[in-house]
Amino acid sequence: CTNTNHLYCLQTDYNVPLVVNAFAESGRRLFVSIGNLDVTTGIAGADAICATDAGNAGLVGSFKALLADSGSSAQGRFTANATPIIRLDGLRVADNLASLSTNDLIHPPTLRPDLTHYSFRVFTGAELPNIAGSDANTCTGWSTDTGSVKVGFPYGTSVETNANRHWFNGNGLDNCATRTSALPVYCLEE
Repeated sequence: CTNTNHLYCLQTDYNVPLVVNAFAESGRRLFVSIGNLDVTTGIAGADAICATDAGNAGLVGSFKALLADSGSSAQGRFTANATPIIRLDGLRVADNLASLSTNDLIHPPTLRPDLTHYSFRVFTGAELPNIAGSDANTCTGWSTDTGSVKVGFPYGTSVETNANRHWFNGNGLDNCATRTSALPVYCLEE
């Protein structure tokens, strides 16, 4: 409260509702799971959450967790191509899979399968989608609820001062025991 900061000033006499459909496009869909991950169930448990959530929402296609594991990256779990990454409302999140790690996001990946927004922590397991996780930041390869885990905040779109992406590593390390069965994962279409 003792710091001096700038304020945003916005025009208030120009009010036109945003029509999201006018900006919607097709692509590889990304959402935040409704189900929460029990960290002891491994990558298979995370993938099962994504498949269940997608099925319950009537989404056609195959989805799995965008989650790093000990020794492998989240991005490496998917085939790289030029397909845009989009939210379920059709708004572009990133130009392609690789740009999730290298560019600021266009829209935050906050949507869940029921089209509600989520703004708390999400399990990620690494600093960036293209960086492999380690036992020290994946609850020992998603096998135990002891130790630490990397988490992000889905509302972050830009690079942090340490070159990490806030949406993927916004909170740094968290506690596996405290967060097991309490946090979701990102789900990406294969």
